[in-house]
Amino acid sequence: MGFELTPDKHRQGGLPNRVKYVPKARDCLHTLVLDTHLPPLLKDVAQRLMAYLYWPAEVLPSLNYANGSLRQQRVERRDSCLRLLLAVLRQLDLASLRVGIPTAEGFRPVPLTALSRKAGLGVRRRSVSSSAVKPREPRPASHAPDTHGIENGIDAPLQKEQKRETPTRAAEQAWSDIGIAGLVETHQVCQFVDGEWRTFVALKTVKPEFFYALGISKRALKRARDFASQRLKKKAAQWARGNPSRPSSNYAKFLLMRNGTVFDDGKRQRHGSVGAAASPQSPPTGPPLTWADWNEETRRAYTLKCADVMIQDPTLTPDAVHRAALAWLQTR
Repeated sequence: MGFELTPDKHRQGGLPNRVKYVPKARDCLHTLVLDTHLPPLLKDVAQRLMAYLYWPAEVLPSLNYANGSLRQQRVERRDSCLRLLLAVLRQLDLASLRVGIPTAEGFRPVPLTALSRKAGLGVRRRSVSSSAVKPREPRPASHAPDTHGIENGIDAPLQKEQKRETPTRAAEQAWSDIGIAGLVETHQVCQFVDGEWRTFVALKTVKPEFFYALGISKRALKRARDFASQRLKKKAAQWARGNPSRPSSNYAKFLLMRNGTVFDDGKRQRHGSVGAAASPQSPPTGPPLTWADWNEETRRAYTLKCADVMIQDPTLTPDAVHRAALAWLQTR
């Protein structure tokens, strides 16, 4: 019976008893992929990828032999590669298969340092010296020549140490193995600025063969990429109109307003509930003003009014938007 790769195949695997290392890729699977709002295809790919921890030669043989040895890849290195690939899936733009974030100003690639930090592999802080010219101070001619700061009439540069974050050795080795295995492509970006060449964050692209090797069909990948492209076009249209998408914090405020609740000194209270004490911030009394007492028409009208008020003035607090919508309901 041949090896069959399924999304729940990793649940059947196990490491030998002699292995003392505890892989952390299982925790990254939930925190980076499964517990997020990623497309279902990426979640399916991430679960299939976890089987590489137990059957490396059957799942991704090119990654297993990327280090040039015929022996099976060590568990620690397999775990690093899996965690880094999960971080790549977390930051993957499915429409273009590039690792980064599409914005109104253009595509922003994610550096390897950020992927290493997100995967839990850590970063290193290196000291980078930068030259700064010391200002020349006038001194009397009778003074002896000072060779500490000035030599031959030329200001000696001072070295200033700056901290720079770089990926750890484990992250660099894992990324090298992933590239040698043919799963991703890296293109360095260089531009000629102010008379010198400057390097920027490299563009990282996931190859379609990575999905095919994990059992994803070409049709399923194309369908998911087309759907992601349609979503990206809608976002681009919003950016062109000058109406950027709202952050998740506004969605949390909306849920708070929809339930008709506010938090005051750690206690939960309802506006306008029956038997509640009157306060300067309470809405006008009248019909029941709680979400549970409303019918579907009233709930829909309240929800639309809250969204309208938030669009007109995004700086309003949830309590202010809630009271404005309730006051509008009283005048309907």
